[in-house]
Amino acid sequence: MAKEINMNIKKCNYKLTNLYYGLVFSGYVLTLVINGFRSGVFAALLMALIAAITGIFAIKSDTKSDFISLINVCVFAYIIYNFFSFVWIMKNGFPLSVFVEEFSNSVLPAVFYFVPALIIKTEADDIEKEKITDSIYKAFLVSFTIFSIISIILYIAAPQFYCDYLFNMSFISKADASTCRVRMEGFTGSTSISYLGVAAMLVSARFMYKYASLLSVNKTNDKNKNNGDTLKQFIIYSALFVFSLIVVFLANGRAGMVAALLVIVYINILVFSVFRFADRKYLYIEAGAIIALIVILCIITPSIVSKIWARLVSLPGAIGQRSEQWVSAINNMYGQWFGNGLGANGHKAIGIEGAKVVADGGLVKLYCEEGALGFSLFAFIILVIVRQSFKDLKKYFSELGIIMTALLMSIGSNIIAFQLCMPIFYFALGVIGADVNGNGKEKEELKEENKCG
Repeated sequence: MAKEINMNIKKCNYKLTNLYYGLVFSGYVLTLVINGFRSGVFAALLMALIAAITGIFAIKSDTKSDFISLINVCVFAYIIYNFFSFVWIMKNGFPLSVFVEEFSNSVLPAVFYFVPALIIKTEADDIEKEKITDSIYKAFLVSFTIFSIISIILYIAAPQFYCDYLFNMSFISKADASTCRVRMEGFTGSTSISYLGVAAMLVSARFMYKYASLLSVNKTNDKNKNNGDTLKQFIIYSALFVFSLIVVFLANGRAGMVAALLVIVYINILVFSVFRFADRKYLYIEAGAIIALIVILCIITPSIVSKIWARLVSLPGAIGQRSEQWVSAINNMYGQWFGNGLGANGHKAIGIEGAKVVADGGLVKLYCEEGALGFSLFAFIILVIVRQSFKDLKKYFSELGIIMTALLMSIGSNIIAFQLCMPIFYFALGVIGADVNGNGKEKEELKEENKCG
């Protein structure tokens, strides 16, 4: 009976995780027609429910050792550390509401790290583990694609009701079509769309590699009857990769566009140099196609190309301008060890006397709020996960890309403080973390079982 209850809890967590991005994107769309709908509160409630289900399963599980490992303990400690930073917020004169909103945005999404430990690590069958992971990634990709199509339609058409909506949400400065089309804001803001588009590119690349590998295997084994469906899947995910790239450039965020270009370089290096999966001639064909596309765009729409180029080349200058803000925030920290408290340097602190807001620069913001102790714990978690990903890069290249692009974009933006962006980031961390070795006792038990076998 207890085992059946645990399985039901596990299935509930799996289904809710699958639905999460679809529900949250739907919530953001609803803000267009329902005044006062709090999409952030809705997302926070969903994450709190996932956290509760995950906690119940961990407590009731017969194999608690599946959850007890150094990396899992560190992530849990990181959440607890940030939870108690409300003490520093109050001590430094900030209202508790600043902490609550920031915790909901940047720390509560860490529950998605533990989802793989719940529904992936406890599976004995490696094939079943991969199916579960693939299913959640596919759900994210489908949700993002539908949401982006709606956003693109409204971006191109720019109806007045949508322009008014963007103006009321403070996404644009003037409620007219020309201002609306400066960058695609969707319903979430262009920065979130930029990162989610980059993440969607990497998820698409995961499936492109998977189906390309199957095509190669089927060809070798003369299983040509399976090649039709496999090739169809490869084409679909290749199209989604290109679609996600287009979405990033429509969002017109400098960090997002640079990250997207780096993802293309990253994937090509893996395919043609690290994995040696494809012949170099395909690289030359790809390069020729990209050059041809750029030339065509320069001829047809030179204004768009020059606009993109101007945004890209302005990135170094933007970093230089913001560095003064970062130095000022660090020099005015209330305490170097524990920091100012979660939220003290975020947008929610604007207008509060004495606040040194880091408008753009998530990593600096994180250091100022968490101090040396919290930031070091976060850095340690990332280092352990990245080290594990390099042990099996073919398996984890997509997750590694999702993690590193978030950190890269967080140099000049606040991606790691965005509630909409962090679930896929922490889920990627958790997928890798689920394969990090547990404690020494588990290793010894495994050795004994192997000896007996």
